[in-house]
Amino acid sequence: MFTQTFHTNNYIKQEKQHLEKLGQEKLYDFLKTEHPIINSVTDDGEMEIIEKVIFAWKKQFNHMLLLGTGGSNLGAKTICRIKDSYSSSDQQTHMHFVDNIDPTTFYPLINSLPWDKTVVLIISKSGETAETLCQSHYVLKKLTKKQLAKQVLIITSPTSSTLRNIALDNNIQCLNHDPNLGGRFSAFSLVGLTPALFAGMNIKKIRQGATKLVRHLEEKKISSVAEASAFNISCINKESRNISVMMPYMDKMDEFSKWFRQLYAESIGKEGKGITPINSLGAVDQHSQIQLYLDGPQDKTFTIITEKNVNLTEDTMQIQTEPHYLNGNTMFKLFRAESKATIETLIEKDNPVRLIEIDSLEEETLGYLMMHYILETITTSYLLNINPFNQPAVEDGKNKTKNFLAEKDSC
Repeated sequence: MFTQTFHTNNYIKQEKQHLEKLGQEKLYDFLKTEHPIINSVTDDGEMEIIEKVIFAWKKQFNHMLLLGTGGSNLGAKTICRIKDSYSSSDQQTHMHFVDNIDPTTFYPLINSLPWDKTVVLIISKSGETAETLCQSHYVLKKLTKKQLAKQVLIITSPTSSTLRNIALDNNIQCLNHDPNLGGRFSAFSLVGLTPALFAGMNIKKIRQGATKLVRHLEEKKISSVAEASAFNISCINKESRNISVMMPYMDKMDEFSKWFRQLYAESIGKEGKGITPINSLGAVDQHSQIQLYLDGPQDKTFTIITEKNVNLTEDTMQIQTEPHYLNGNTMFKLFRAESKATIETLIEKDNPVRLIEIDSLEEETLGYLMMHYILETITTSYLLNINPFNQPAVEDGKNKTKNFLAEKDSC
């Protein structure tokens, strides 16, 4: 699937070795709990539900509008992105992910969609997410009662909520979001796999990849998750490096780094502790952030993600000026050279670097890697003695938003 290599100084390396055993113990304890995160990759009942819904939709519709924010959106967006675009391989299925409420971009999108060819997927675990309720209000007015029953699906917790009441009042199909499964951990459930299947992804392979990692961990064949968690904490303990930069050298992994950002920030940042995640993209950010990374404060760790096997047919470059270093090379060779140069320079500057080399980016590998990061996040949290599953500060912000809206002249 992929290899993971760490480059650190001896101080960090010794601390990492010390913490790895403890991380492994905490990880094994978690795997024994049969948490919904693990069960989500083995629940065939959900797979049957997803396939039934999408099979009916694909006969008539080729656009999907997904309304949801945070974990209700990012997991699916990450999975769908590993295709050439947010479209299936036949370029006939079009995905529209809406997670913000900026009216200057929201209204033009919903006014441009072909509603006779568009299905709407609305996701909110609580059924009370303000942004999602707001989006839904405007979108559902675009559809007739007949279309609401045929073209809209809501995924929310089984308890009573505003969103579930909307479903009941409009005869909209509603599926249950596991109330014990946090949104940011829900990529392998209905939340992530329903849009992925509509987009033409092989969701069985995604689940197989995630399951394969869990089995390897349970059988103690690998310790990659505990090793990564120990790396995170040892860099904090020994050098106060609590900023984690993820820089994939693949456009198709750009959404993955944004998914990682939410996963880390919302799970690990509590009680004055945490790791600040920064998403970056190679080679683009070699011309923006790399100056800071190499010559600024030494408070960061770096994860570089590359792909080993890329099948491309490319013409070699011929620049008129002779001799020229680009002559005889291809775009991919330049891309690979830039990633190697970044890795070597970061290491030479004594930065802790994790290199993840993916064999080939496809569904099974992505499932394996996403589950790896989910379990790494949980294990890292446990090493910091914090609860990875709550988000108390986020709830405070939601309550303040409601209070401001109640004060009519405050916004």
